[in-house]
Amino acid sequence: MTEVLAPEEAWPKMREARWSETEDAKEWDEFVSENRGSIFHTWAWRRVLESDGSRPFYLAYRNGRGSILAICPFFYRTRGRLRYLYSLPNSYMAGPVISNRAPAASQIITSLRKSVNQSLFNPVVYMRVKVHHEPIVRSMITLGFNYELKDEFLILDLHEKKPEDIWEHGFRKHDRQAIKYYESQGSRFGLATRETEFRDFLSLLPRNYIGRIHSADFFSRMRLNMGERLCVATVTSEGKAITGISMLCDPPNSTIHLTTIRYAPTKNIHSPVTYLNWKVVNWAAEHGFRYVNFGDYTIAKCADPTHPFHRLKERFEAASIPRYLFTLPVASVLYSVAKTMNQAP
Repeated sequence: MTEVLAPEEAWPKMREARWSETEDAKEWDEFVSENRGSIFHTWAWRRVLESDGSRPFYLAYRNGRGSILAICPFFYRTRGRLRYLYSLPNSYMAGPVISNRAPAASQIITSLRKSVNQSLFNPVVYMRVKVHHEPIVRSMITLGFNYELKDEFLILDLHEKKPEDIWEHGFRKHDRQAIKYYESQGSRFGLATRETEFRDFLSLLPRNYIGRIHSADFFSRMRLNMGERLCVATVTSEGKAITGISMLCDPPNSTIHLTTIRYAPTKNIHSPVTYLNWKVVNWAAEHGFRYVNFGDYTIAKCADPTHPFHRLKERFEAASIPRYLFTLPVASVLYSVAKTMNQAP
């Protein structure tokens, strides 16, 4: 157990509050659920990430009565001989989750970087924290932490843009033609339920610009740990899968996260991926989800009108949510070193 008291001289009202490492999965997940943490903050996702041997470091911030007021999940990473903490690898959403009952976020975040016991021979030099929630972003910028703004994810709000709005205003003529073409060919959309359907999905080629690319091994670990929260949607034509996508369903946040899309190469001018995305959006609306997260992309690709991601954004009239990557030095004597490492992955 690792714990550090919040500095009493700075915040006397918080002198009993502290960060500590936790291994209580039930308590952690209850806090995530009650405070709108994402599916990537859950303990099940931790099991996915640590199943390849990665070492987690999950921190909870407690008041004097032991109640959790904030959490922040990390995994250890190394760059050369330097060790750092990263929140979170292979995850769209990461960083702290802070309760509305907690004191100022800036105080909690400042104490976060003091929560790591240092090893003389292998110290943790800094923390890398991905954040997209605006209040936490503002606090961390105000605190003066170095940051990068390299990528963003694409969110469709189905309360603001219903499928019929996308059809009329987002789609161009050739997009609508693609949908009509696959409908006329008797193509079928559905969720995989049999092992043969999952194998058919994995036999398709990964598409490298829509959603995150996960290996077959990573996909298997997701299936093992995420249970029914992981779904695979496929499109079949003449009895064969022509495209498919894996989805993480996050009902508490009314969101589905599209992770890996796969397809069968074809010379057809009509994209089966457009048809698949259209059917997924309709499926999400029909099943009561409000948001569709199309995945993360570099800002440069988003701004490039020739890049498929830019067209995807236009087609579905979705919003770009910037994601900041902050560097938090964990000890003042290591601050100068941490500043130079701002390009770590």
